Formats: sequence, C-alpha cells, structure tokens
Amino acid sequence: MNCLTQTGQWELRVDFEFPNKTRSYLHYNLFRVGSDSEEYPLTIGGFTGETPTDPFSTQQLLNGMKFSTYDNDNDRWRTGNCAVKIGNATDNGGWWYNTCRNINLNSQYDPAQYGLIGFGGIYYNPRWIEMKIHPFKCL
Repeated sequence: MNCLTQTGQWELRVDFEFPNKTRSYLHYNLFRVGSDSEEYPLTIGGFTGETPTDPFSTQQLLNGMKFSTYDNDNDRWRTGNCAVKIGNATDNGGWWYNTCRNINLNSQYDPAQYGLIGFGGIYYNPRWIEMKIHPFKCL
C-alpha cells in the first residue's frame, strides 16, 4: 500500500454488506500509507458515504496511527495489544488500531464476534468488506 500511495493523492472506498444483506459504503478523498521505516502510518480524510458517522474518526482517531500486528504493538491500548485481542497470528488481526474499537477491516468474519465497524456506539459485523483505492481526481 505504501508503494501505491506514496505519490499523488489517492482515495479509498470501502463497500460492505451487513448480515441482513443491507449494503453500504465509506468514501475518503485522502488515503495514504506511510513507509516501513515509519511503521506504515495511516493518513485518511475527506469522509463521505452512506453511513451516519465516520468509523475511522468516531471515538478514536486512526489518522496517523501506525500499523499493529500480533508481534508489533503500535496501538494506544495501555494494558495489551489490540491485534492479539481482536486477531492473532492465524486470523491476521493487523490494523491501524488506536484503542481496539470502532473499526477493524482485517479481522475474520464471525457472526458471534464483536463488531468490526462501529457507528454511533453500535458495532456491526459485516458479511463481506471490500477496500478499493483509486487516484483522486478533482471534479
């Protein structure tokens, strides 16, 4: 992602479907992933979409967060590692965690699992999620 997004401006669209088969999307005019030496910090902004709130910024700011994995803890949870709590070595729980809440699009789907996307304090577990990036073009 760093190689793709290091030059120019990129936008991100996240499409997803809830268990009741309702579909929705998130859209961001700015998306960039920093370098390996910086531990892949996320830059994201310019939210639009069909959802009432932006899960990347509601209750926790993910902009600027470094990527965390089960063996490289970069989150702000003081008593543990979000990638271990939410994911592990076998189901690839890596993400730009802050305090383990609100959004994690890299976790394995499980209807009984804690929600992967939070909107206004309610957490949902989508049946499928697609993340797509595209060069930003002003209209």
